[in-house]
Order: sequence, then structure tokens, then C-alpha cells
Amino acid sequence: MMMVKDAALFVSNVAIPVMSSLVFTVCLVYFLLSNVHHPASLKFLRVFLFSFTAFLLGRPLQVLLGPYPLPLIIVNLRVFLLGGIIAPLVIFMSNFLWRRRSVLMVELALLCVSLSVLYVVFNTLGTRDSVVLFEVVGVRGYENATPFGAAPYYGREFALYAQISIGALLLYVSFLGLRNLWRSGEGGAYLKKNLMINMGLAVFALSFIIGSCLAQWWLYYTASFLVVIFFVAAVGYDVQETNFLREKVVPLIEREITSRILVGESESKDLPQFLRLLSASAELNTAVVMRVHVSDVSSLRGGGDLEKGDRISSRLERELRRYFLEDEVLVLHVGNHRNAILVKTGEGKTALLREALEGFYRTSSREGVHLVIGVGRPKESVCRIATSFQEAVYAQQYGEVHHLEGVIEYENLVDPGDGEAFPASEKESLVSSIKLGHLGSLEEAFGNYFTAVRRWSLDNPEWIRAALYELVGSVAGIPVLSSRIKARIYGHLLSWGVELQRAEDIDSMCRTGLELVRTIGSWVSDHYRQKSSSLVDRARSYVEARFDRDIDYKEVARSLNISPSYFLHLFKRETGRTFGEYITSVRVERAKELLREGRLNVTEVAFRVGFKSSNYFSYVFKRYEGVSPTAYRRRATPSST
Repeated sequence: MMMVKDAALFVSNVAIPVMSSLVFTVCLVYFLLSNVHHPASLKFLRVFLFSFTAFLLGRPLQVLLGPYPLPLIIVNLRVFLLGGIIAPLVIFMSNFLWRRRSVLMVELALLCVSLSVLYVVFNTLGTRDSVVLFEVVGVRGYENATPFGAAPYYGREFALYAQISIGALLLYVSFLGLRNLWRSGEGGAYLKKNLMINMGLAVFALSFIIGSCLAQWWLYYTASFLVVIFFVAAVGYDVQETNFLREKVVPLIEREITSRILVGESESKDLPQFLRLLSASAELNTAVVMRVHVSDVSSLRGGGDLEKGDRISSRLERELRRYFLEDEVLVLHVGNHRNAILVKTGEGKTALLREALEGFYRTSSREGVHLVIGVGRPKESVCRIATSFQEAVYAQQYGEVHHLEGVIEYENLVDPGDGEAFPASEKESLVSSIKLGHLGSLEEAFGNYFTAVRRWSLDNPEWIRAALYELVGSVAGIPVLSSRIKARIYGHLLSWGVELQRAEDIDSMCRTGLELVRTIGSWVSDHYRQKSSSLVDRARSYVEARFDRDIDYKEVARSLNISPSYFLHLFKRETGRTFGEYITSVRVERAKELLREGRLNVTEVAFRVGFKSSNYFSYVFKRYEGVSPTAYRRRATPSST
């Protein structure tokens, strides 16, 4: 009978924790090596799996390493790991999946940490020896001897209280999560992942409370199998939701990055954040531009010409990934069969980039595909990547104009001008005028740009044409606010490109370019004007619905998704008066209506329309109407006399 009991204790204290930890280890290795797009919840799960594996493996070590004080030291470490790390981690994971910031959750996590410290202190004070727990085939297991009722520290009682309290807190967190989930009424992956995490939390909390009360630790070791299933399922649903959202958001992010690079706005502080959302390095610093002409891929077998062009682009991306890490290459489609490849170079990788591109060109040439690949100069940071892109476009177009093939690096080109630099600042000023719809400065900006281009090119028509083509790419990438305007712009650019190709002299190129910027500038200006009017109308409606309360212009601006300073400027420009003056006028007009009705006295009217003082109301009313509120009511309602 004794042997059966010892065997059962060996299984519950050694075998089951080891088996559970192996399951957790397999899950941990899988999620460490998986190539899914990692949501933040997966990071929580990895730390949880690692921590809980250590907690489980600690039990066999606790009973097998020898007598006192080793069991005491290990159990203290295990409980602190559970209450000070695992419990807060699970609480924060639950709170994170709920997508809410909760002070209560932080307080509960800190309480778990405090309870684990309480356990360590009183368990240490109340334990002075160990006893043999089991003996199987010559292997002894030891357990701490922490008796009940051992004055003055009562270590057993305090340790048990701390354990049960930690379990109760986790159970309370799961209850809150399930209650909030029920009230939210949401479904889909959101419902599933939150249901799984809170069910897993409830199972572990209950098993931990019962196991602690009955001193049957195997209960929560066994329940951990079910817990890990719930937690893995929760993260699986979160990955599913993240990938679904990513499929929708990634094209928008790629479009935003492309727009910023095209118009030279890569110095924005949020560009690195956009890159990280695409799992790309924030240290991309070199641009490569390749244009695949439909006529160049006609010799390839299978699929239409556009499909063949996409295959060429994908092949280049695969070739670059042989030389660079996954996050060191980002491919963007910038229109007109042209791709921009952003690469992280430096530390000897510039030569690798050249080797990869030249190898790709040789392979494509053998298949009858003739390519011109432009390469910009490496920059010091991603904030200057737009300049590298413009250089790559310039190098690629230089090759097309001069009927060259292969890899053309900007730094190897010789400018046609006698020491004259490309007019980047004039071009940036022109693009900015178009983007902002500043019609007054548009013609002057284009004139300055075109004059600088002529000076830079020494009036070489082919170089001027190439520079204007580069301007087309920048204009095409302007982040306009309306998809309708964007469609009109791209349609106009197509016809403009045809006209530019037909232009045989510099004057006709100038006229075509000026027509482009005038047309698009007027579209953007009209769009901004219509949007401004709409924003002001919404602000007026906001005031008319809330004039009887305190109205903060910052709150109104936030509701319109614009900055407070711009809102004040816009309102004054569109209405001719300040926002504060408009609020006062609305309140005075409403006060006049109430005074004519005659049911309220002056003080009641003042408070009804949003004034905090009847005296101040009388002062403002007289300033607007020329008479006091009392005189106005007497004049408007003679019967009130």
C-alpha cells in the first residue's frame, strides 16, 4: 500500500509536471519559429509559455534536489514566478485582448505581486525543516515541513492565504473579462479569442484554489494541459484577426509610404512606424527603381504581358532576398510598370546589392528581357530615402533616354550641367504648391523649376524631358484626399505623358507641364475649399446642439479630426468671425427666442443658453442687441409689462 502511495505521489509531483512542461515547451518552440505576422498577444504568450514551463519544471526540482533548505528556496522562487510574473502577465494579456486600458487590471497585477512577496516572507519564516514525501526505486522526494498553527509567524496559514488569494484574483479577472465580453455584444474572432483566454484563466484559477486548499498540487498541473489549449486558441484567433486586418491595412500603408517617397516627404517621423507595420526595417536607406516594359516580356512564356511583368518583379525580389534579410527589402509598386525596391545597405552590403542586381540582369537578358535598373545612392537614414528614390528614377530614366541597359548607378552618372546641381529645392517647392492647392504661387513655382531645369540641362531637350517625367512621378504620388480626384489626376497624367512624348521643342514641353500643374492645382484647391466648407458646417451643427454647455474648441477640432490651431484659422477664414464670437451669437439668438416666449426670467434664460452669470449675460446681450435683456423682453412682449 505504501508503494502505491509513493508511486502516486511520484506521478503527481514529478511525472505530470514534466509532461505538462514538455507540452508547453513544444508550443513555445512552435511559436518561436512560426512565420506568422506576430501580433503583440503572441509576445505575451511566448513569455507566458516560458515562465509557466519554468514554474512546472520547478516542482520536480523542488522535491528531487534534496532536503531543506533547497525545497524552500525553490518553492519560494516558483510562487514568486507565479504571482509576480505569470499572474500579472495573464492579467495584462487578458486586458490587451480586450483592447482597453484599465487601471483596475494594473492594481490587480500589483496585488498579485504583493501576495507572492507575502508568501515568500511567511513561508520562509514558518519553515525550518523538510520531510520525505515519497521514495520510489531509491529516489527520494522531499517536501517542506511547514506546520499549521506554528506561532508566532503562522507561515502555513499565510502561505495558504496568499496562494488562494492569487487564485481568487485570477478568477475575478476572468469574471470581469467574460462579463465585459457579454456586454460588448461583439462576435467573430474578437469574441472567440477573449472567450478562450478568460476560460483558460478561470480553469487555472479554480484548479489552483482547489489544489491549494486540498494540498493536491497535481490538480493544477493536470489542468495546465487545458489551460495551454485555451491560451493557444486565443492567440490563434488573435493571429487570424490580425492577418485579416493586415490584408486590409497593408495596401493602404504601402500606398502611404509610396506617396511620401514620391513627393519627397520621407523625413516624416512616422515613416519608420509605417515600415515596422509592414515588418520592414526602419533602416532602409537605398532605393532601386526598375521599369518593366510590356514589350520587354513578350518573349516569356505563359500568361499575359502584365502577368509576365509581375513575374519579373517577383523574381527580382526573390533574388534580393538571397543576399539580404527578410526585413531588409521592401518592394513598392509606384505605377507605370515601375517598381521601387527599398534596401538596407551599408557594412559592405552595397557591393552585395550591385552583385545581386547585375546577376538578375544577366539572367533576364538570356531570356530576352532587356531591363534598365536605376540605383540611388545610400543615405544615412530612412528619412532621406526619398532622395535616393529620386536619384534611382533619374538613373533609370537616364538609361531609357540614352538607350542603355543593365544596372545604372546614380553616383556614376555625370550631370550634363557644368557643375549645376539638379533643382531639387525648386521641384519640392512646386510639388508643395500643387499639394496644398496654392494657385497664386503655382505658376511662379513652375517657372522657377523649369528655368532651373533648363539651366541644369544646358537646354538639352532629352534631359528636360527626363526631368519632367520625374516630376510626373512626384505629382502622381501626391496624397490627394478624394479617390475621384485621384482618378482624374491619373487620367490626366496619361494624356499629359503622351503630349510630353510628342513635344519636340522646349517651349511645348513648358506649356504641357504648366497645363498639368494648373489643372491639378485647381482640382486640389476646389477639393480643399469644399472640404473646408463641410468642416465649418459640422462645427456649426456641433455648437447648435451643445450651446447650453461649455464648449472647448479643442474638443470640436478633435471631433473633426483636425488640429485645434488649424480649426480656429479655418473657422475665421470661412465665417469672418472667431469661434468664440460664433458661440456667443448662437447663445444670444437662442436667448432672444426665450425672452420673447416670456416664460423664464432673465437669470433662468442666462443659464439655459450656457452663461454662468446673469450679469455677464446682460452685458453681452446689450453689447450685441443694444438693449438689456429686460428691455428686449418688454419690447418684444408688451403684455409682460
